[in-house]
Amino acid sequence: MIDLSAPVLQYGSAVGALTIPYIDRHPAKMTLKATIERLRTAVADISALLQH
Repeated sequence: MIDLSAPVLQYGSAVGALTIPYIDRHPAKMTLKATIERLRTAVADISALLQH
């Protein structure tokens, strides 16, 4: 298991982080690459909401 983390930004500065576990299982339901892409999408969505 590894923890994946990405910063949540507000006006270009980190104001938090989103951290999720990733467990490499076989067969994998989601690849590590796909999990990272979803994490990045989630923090981008959260960060966008903080800009208002």
